[in-house]
Order: sequence, then structure tokens, then C-alpha cells
Amino acid sequence: DTITSGLPASSLFVDPIAQAIANRFVAINFHKPSVEAGKHPNLLSNRQMARIREFVDTNLDTDIRLDQLAELCGRSTEYFVRLFKATSGISPYQYVLNLRIERARALLADETQSLADIALACGFSHQEHFTRMFRRFTGVTPGRYRRSH
Repeated sequence: DTITSGLPASSLFVDPIAQAIANRFVAINFHKPSVEAGKHPNLLSNRQMARIREFVDTNLDTDIRLDQLAELCGRSTEYFVRLFKATSGISPYQYVLNLRIERARALLADETQSLADIALACGFSHQEHFTRMFRRFTGVTPGRYRRSH
């Protein structure tokens, strides 16, 4: 528990770590390189990226799982993560966090909504996690952001 304290419980964060550990185990024990040298991965199409964006926007208040995103593109989870990162330059987890922060910024304009309600509407497990992530992305707390905008 001390290792995981302060880390998000989202499967978007945990799944790639577990997959990387499994891949490393296979590579070490079976002497199979995890990525062929010099081979460039393909990219996701604009249509696939639009489908992902629509899905994430629609389900932002839920725990979006990596396998759901991979299924949208008809790819295995492992291959999807590589394709997504090659296409967007960031991990699916980072992408979802970016969209959550983007939505939070918009919702903070409505002063009648509490920070706790905004946190839940943006898919954060609780207000503290929301505050921590918002500050990491914007440099200010949600309350300060709200007061300055």
C-alpha cells in the first residue's frame, strides 16, 4: 500500500504498467525483443482518433478502461497503447487526464457547482485527486483558477 499511496487507481494508469511488467518478463525469459529494431509503428487514423475522443467525452465521468479504447479501434490493448502514443505523442491515460482538466476548466466558470461536484463530473474519484491533478496541469488549484477567471 505504501508503494501505491498517492497514485491514481484508474485502470488507464495501472493496465499499461502491468502490461509492461508482463512484456519485460517474457522478453527476459524467452529472449524475444519486445519491439523489433528499426520498425516504426503504424498510426491510428483520424477516424479512430475521433471515435476515441467522442467516447472519452461521453464517458468522462466514468472509469474509462484501456480495453474499451482498444476495442473501439479493433486492436489489442498492448498494440493500441503503442499506436495511440505514436499517433498523439502521449499515453491514453495522459490524453484522458488532459480532457478531464479541459472539462474542469469549463465547469469552473459555473460558480454554483461545488468543486466536489466538478471533480465527480470530470471522472476524478474525489476532490483531493481532482485538486492535485488540476494543479499539476495548470499550476494553480481549482479554487484559485475559478477566482482568477
